[in-house]
Amino acid sequence: MTEINGLKTYTLSPSEIEALLLTDFGGKLQPVDGVKLSRQKQQQAKAAVYKTRFSKPNT
Repeated sequence: MTEINGLKTYTLSPSEIEALLLTDFGGKLQPVDGVKLSRQKQQQAKAAVYKTRFSKPNT
């Protein structure tokens, strides 16, 4: 634990984070599919580019 300007910060290991999440959310957690997440982020980025490229200019 470190404290800067009255703000406490903690560094947790991945196993500690997982334990905290399990106590809060139990069986609701699902593993992340890295390939699917990467593909989704690419699609979102592409959609953002198209939105700016094809949006009507403000006149």
